[in-house]
Amino acid sequence: MLSTPSFAACLPRAPLPPEAIAAPAPLPNWTADIARLRQRIAAADPTAKHLLLIGDSITASWDPPILNMFFGRYVPFVFGLSGDTTSGTLWRLQNLDWPSLHPSVAIVLIGTNNTMAGSAPANTAQGIAEILRTLRQRAPQTKVLLLGLLPRGADAGDRLRAVNTQVNAQIAACAEPGQVLYLDVGPKLLDAAGRLDEKVSFDRLHLTPMGYYMLATALAPLIAQLEGG
Repeated sequence: MLSTPSFAACLPRAPLPPEAIAAPAPLPNWTADIARLRQRIAAADPTAKHLLLIGDSITASWDPPILNMFFGRYVPFVFGLSGDTTSGTLWRLQNLDWPSLHPSVAIVLIGTNNTMAGSAPANTAQGIAEILRTLRQRAPQTKVLLLGLLPRGADAGDRLRAVNTQVNAQIAACAEPGQVLYLDVGPKLLDAAGRLDEKVSFDRLHLTPMGYYMLATALAPLIAQLEGG
């Protein structure tokens, strides 16, 4: 086990903002979604080391054929809930038995719903840093691929895209060599003018199968690196 993680610097102030405190999400289907997650965890192969995908609807909506084509050999487990934020994700990570999945690598992509709800970039970043802390505490051997928030809106002038960019500038400091890799994959989803084409993101937030293919292509070499080849 490594010593105190370097991403402690990502959480410099007290008291913590609500975005960095575990709480059930105020979503209509939250209880049912949590129950289904518990069932899926209980039914998972207890002998397998899983690739844990943590996030919101962007994670929950991974195109299955693309996910399996690129990452099937790592036994992916989708741990994403539509509408979730950093605080809801923290609650799930602190209260569900995901360590029984023995994740070798966790992909973390969360925070764009915080942006939609009006969270300050610094607060969202601290929520993400607390997620990393929770991962380290509950599964110290799990390596992490931390993704920057994806671009949203049709072009670079979108107000919420600018907020996501500010979050990314802060969470990039959470990288820790050999343990936490950070990747801002957003530029790979945009055209040369910075536009997010509807063929990549049908609503300029969620991805199409083409978008997931582009995302998987960017992630594959880093996942292989973290998995040890």
